[in-house]
Amino acid sequence: MQESLFRKFINFAYGSVAIVLISFISIPLLTRILTPEEYGNYSLFVITSNIFSIIILFGFDQSFVKFYNEEKVENRSTLLYRCMIIPLVISGLIPLLYLMFLKVFNYGGIGSQSTNFLLIINSLFLAANTFLLLVTRMQQKGKLYSVLLVTNKSLFLFFILILLVLKTGSISLETVLYFMVIGNFLTLLIAILIEKQFLNPKTITKVNLTSFPKLTHFAVPMLISLLVNLIFQTLDRFSLKLWASDAELGIYSAAMTLAGMLSIIQSSFTTFWTPVAFQRYNDNPADKVFFERINYIISFCMLQIGVLSIVSKNLFVLFLGESFRNASFIIPFLIFFPILNTVSETTQIGINFKNKPKFHVFVSIITLACNVILLFILVPRIGAKGASISIGFSYIIFFLLKTIFSQKLIKYNFEIRKFMIALSLLTFYAFYSTFVTYNISHIFFGIVLIVVYSLLYRRVFSLIHEYLLAIYIKKSKHTSTNS
Repeated sequence: MQESLFRKFINFAYGSVAIVLISFISIPLLTRILTPEEYGNYSLFVITSNIFSIIILFGFDQSFVKFYNEEKVENRSTLLYRCMIIPLVISGLIPLLYLMFLKVFNYGGIGSQSTNFLLIINSLFLAANTFLLLVTRMQQKGKLYSVLLVTNKSLFLFFILILLVLKTGSISLETVLYFMVIGNFLTLLIAILIEKQFLNPKTITKVNLTSFPKLTHFAVPMLISLLVNLIFQTLDRFSLKLWASDAELGIYSAAMTLAGMLSIIQSSFTTFWTPVAFQRYNDNPADKVFFERINYIISFCMLQIGVLSIVSKNLFVLFLGESFRNASFIIPFLIFFPILNTVSETTQIGINFKNKPKFHVFVSIITLACNVILLFILVPRIGAKGASISIGFSYIIFFLLKTIFSQKLIKYNFEIRKFMIALSLLTFYAFYSTFVTYNISHIFFGIVLIVVYSLLYRRVFSLIHEYLLAIYIKKSKHTSTNS
């Protein structure tokens, strides 16, 4: 079982590692092609596309994940198509939505009418890709899932390189956006071809355990939660657009992109963890040790990744170019987003297992309110630094609320007090790195924290030893059996 879990995680992680490598190439290219002002608007295009895709999906992508393992294998295609009914209806209303929100987009400074049309088309492709990637993910085809993710990023990088080779003059933001949309479309076509058997309408059956009202009951709260959560994640950039300059927005967005590379670790873990956690709980609800061990290991790993990210922040910023150097002061608190998001995936499981999506809504709304207040206070005074601090503290609140609500439903021994002590030390380090110019003391404090975390979570080394020993014994038995 342990070896199987590890192999599944590695299969899903292939794509994440490849995407990080691709990002190391594409991010510095984009920050040299686009000015800070243009990069800020590029960021607004991406996040607005994500908001629209969530509206199109209407939470039914989450219903598909939730009820996938409860359906018989032969009924899972039926579940998919049932989950796609509302998103297809909403997609048909997209032209009307475009006309309704056209003035809003133009006021937001995202771009011309043609750019805003690209925004709508890109949102449709993102929504469709979400369903198709979920089909691959829920079948636990880790390698294939990784291939699809890498294909999407590779196509965009390929188009950017072609632009640099062929274009003699300056490259416009609109041209970059066109190639992003084309890359998403080609990825969609490839995913359809790969999953054509699952998508075959002939596989639809009349018998289905999950009724449409049941799907809707789960989907709507998840829609609200996801939408509020995404607005929460992106409100910092809109606040900078309102209260700061486009250049500062661009620098902040570039810093967020670097921090977002850690989000790839989070998304890789979540992709692996969600189906495994549901399957494990359905098979043996009484097994709490498994979930506690996963939380213990993930907490240790993410804390160490946080320290290493702050220590090496100036190295990352070198990739962005001279115009984006001030991003190094913004990064420290932005890494709280992927760190706490990842750890909360292991502590919020009670909410998901007990099918109580309303708690996700409560958490999202409370956290969004806190974020708005912090942004209102900090951004007009200290600009991008204020936005990053707001994100950091909002995610601390986000993590605590999700953990508290989950623990009320199912009690796990997650050693939260230990984690909060470690997180307090990381918060102090982030403050220091935000306001003090980088010097040798940053490295010293980083080393101290790495040692402290290793002592606090020293049991993680025995868990790893236990795991490796189990694999060795299993392989030894397998070898002796074959001989």
